[in-house]
Amino acid sequence: TFPYLLKPRLWLNRFGIPAVAFFGAPWMPLFPRRNVPIASCIGPPLQLPKLEKPTPEEVSKWHAAYLDALQALFDKHKGECGKPDAKLEIW
Repeated sequence: TFPYLLKPRLWLNRFGIPAVAFFGAPWMPLFPRRNVPIASCIGPPLQLPKLEKPTPEEVSKWHAAYLDALQALFDKHKGECGKPDAKLEIW
């Protein structure tokens, strides 16, 4: 992540446009580098309620549930990915 790009990313996010920077092979930056292993870990689905008009407290509650599940998934698989001492940074 690039902190100096946070404002433009948030501005684009207001319009529903994700701001993602891809880094890959110099001749094809959208494809991953061939000499770097990629690991995908998929956890169990979260059972979230459908809330027509969620309150800020409900949003915070379910956001915290998502972050807890994400942290648990990261902690479970970080050793398999060769980084047993890695720390997940969410900001």
